[in-house]
Amino acid sequence: MIPQPWPRESAKRWARDYLSRVRSKSTSSHARQHVNGLAKLAETLRARPDSGLDLAVLSRADIENFLNGMSFLEANGRMTTNRPPTLAAPTCAWPATFSGRPGPSG
Repeated sequence: MIPQPWPRESAKRWARDYLSRVRSKSTSSHARQHVNGLAKLAETLRARPDSGLDLAVLSRADIENFLNGMSFLEANGRMTTNRPPTLAAPTCAWPATFSGRPGPSG
């Protein structure tokens, strides 16, 4: 589902942390949505020359490309209107969170 090692490990770490802290009827569904978002990001990164393997070269352009892809899916009825923020917002913060780089606010 996620071929690159860094987003795959990020998804595992995030899910492990999230599932250990949150308990509700929708916990697994919520976690699955976030992991699916990271899988979509990984799919987008596969178009890069390095196939998305090098986290150090992840750039704003990569995130914009991902978000444009989400908008395209929504515009063509392949994703519901309530899903892009669910997929995009946490996914865009994950690379910075798990790489030790400052996140969007820092």
